[in-house]
Amino acid sequence: NYEISHGNAVAIGMKLMMQAEVQKKWCSIETFEEVLNILKKYEFDLEIKNSVDEIYEIITSDKKRKGKNIDIAIATEIGRSVLKRVSMIDLRKILTLAMEDSII
Repeated sequence: NYEISHGNAVAIGMKLMMQAEVQKKWCSIETFEEVLNILKKYEFDLEIKNSVDEIYEIITSDKKRKGKNIDIAIATEIGRSVLKRVSMIDLRKILTLAMEDSII
């Protein structure tokens, strides 16, 4: 419903996904903390106000979705990322991991 800006939504998504990436050992805690510090420096509101179900519902209409899969960007280190295709089922698991096991 456009309650927050696109840029702020991207910042929240970065934080959320990187929390899961650290848990899954796709990126280091140091990389996550560096990205988080940059987002805070530019004063993004990083509070996640939606449930996993609400976020998942929003993502189902994302342009990177391809049927039952979606391409997600994994930040492996500052300035370096890889695309990873995951199933929508696995994406829900990743979101749940990030929301339940927040590292900050």
